[in-house]
Amino acid sequence: MSERVSRRVRRIRNLSILVGKYYLEHYGLRRSSRILRVLLGRISSGEGVLVDELTRNYLFTSMGNVAVNDAISAIRRAINDYIRYREFNAVVDNQVWGGVLDVPRTVITYPAKLYSSLTYLPTTRSPEYLLLREMAMRILRSTKYVIDWYESAVKNSTSDELSRELGNEVDGLRRKRLRLRQLVMRLPAANVKYGHEDIVMEVERLMPYAPSWLLETYDAYLLSRFIPGGRIYASLKRRVSNRDMVLLGWRLYEIFIYMLVLDIFINMGYRIIKRRARVLELAKDGITVDIIFNRPLENSIINSVNLNKDLASKVRGGRPDVSLVNGNRKTIVIECKFSELPMYITAGRYKVMAYMYEYNAELGILVFPGLNTKRIYDEEDRATVRLWDLIKVNGFAEISLNNGRRLFMVRVDPGESNDIDEVQRIAMGRLANVLNSVLH
Repeated sequence: MSERVSRRVRRIRNLSILVGKYYLEHYGLRRSSRILRVLLGRISSGEGVLVDELTRNYLFTSMGNVAVNDAISAIRRAINDYIRYREFNAVVDNQVWGGVLDVPRTVITYPAKLYSSLTYLPTTRSPEYLLLREMAMRILRSTKYVIDWYESAVKNSTSDELSRELGNEVDGLRRKRLRLRQLVMRLPAANVKYGHEDIVMEVERLMPYAPSWLLETYDAYLLSRFIPGGRIYASLKRRVSNRDMVLLGWRLYEIFIYMLVLDIFINMGYRIIKRRARVLELAKDGITVDIIFNRPLENSIINSVNLNKDLASKVRGGRPDVSLVNGNRKTIVIECKFSELPMYITAGRYKVMAYMYEYNAELGILVFPGLNTKRIYDEEDRATVRLWDLIKVNGFAEISLNNGRRLFMVRVDPGESNDIDEVQRIAMGRLANVLNSVLH
């Protein structure tokens, strides 16, 4: 295996170990349908690596929590439906039900001393409810896998921090599974045994007019099927498929940089005082800092488009991968490029400057793992190679702008060492040096 290929594989492997377990959390994947849409795919041979057992099962625990949550929500709505609604149907018996005699049918059944009447029957007799129970039972069986794995492999681990962090997730899953089991007992059981193919065929048949709770449970069921013995890969890219689950390298890289920035502030004595969607508010000695992950900032300079302020709100929205806004409203924007292509890194440099301009940022940072100096297409790429010559020596290059602002290009290479602790230490040191130049 060439050095370039081994470095690429090492980057993916180290990233999956360092931050793979946070993949669902940081990208807000809290619905089964969303996880399936974002993670399902297929990779070609040699394009990725299997994530380690701990990361895989941590992710499966998180997925189990999502699947069970979705099933609970769906079954509650389903039960509410059959309490409130009834089907108007014909009943044949030796007495009249509902008080409405169905004369034409009774003419046929009367010789057998049977009456045909029209009445309302509970909707639990419909196939949707039988499928709902079967899928929920299968979700319960699948999610038990990660609980059993935790009990046998992690609970008595020498790593107290690891055991505690994963244990909290598993405890939450236990509680939710108990609630789901209680709800399932209120659903009718089928007289026949469903196989997976039967479930798929029935749901597809009912899909054009199926209630939303059935489709939501179906997504949760499909997600839960990956948990016992499923495979999760980390890769640079994936193809459309429903065969495997794939964590994308560039997403892992963004999460890695975000976690490094957070750790830098924690090491400086800051503590988290508030959490919002993709925003952490930190404080120390009366000073507050917002760390923002992959979302627009509020101080865009774009005011209107042809005097239309509503349209301007849609035009705004540059999304730096990581942003910092401190108490006196100083802004830092960070862009992550998980690539070695000079043209891509060059474009990233200009993108950082665009973010700096839109958000009036004092500092812009472009982080990337390395540079392939053989892929040069124009003079802009040659300038990037010259900057790379400096970065290889110092770990970063500083570009000063004539308005007093600065832009740093920083090397953060997850494949710089086989030792993931060393990778984290080197990367944090470089980013900390750059951030300290502004924060102090």
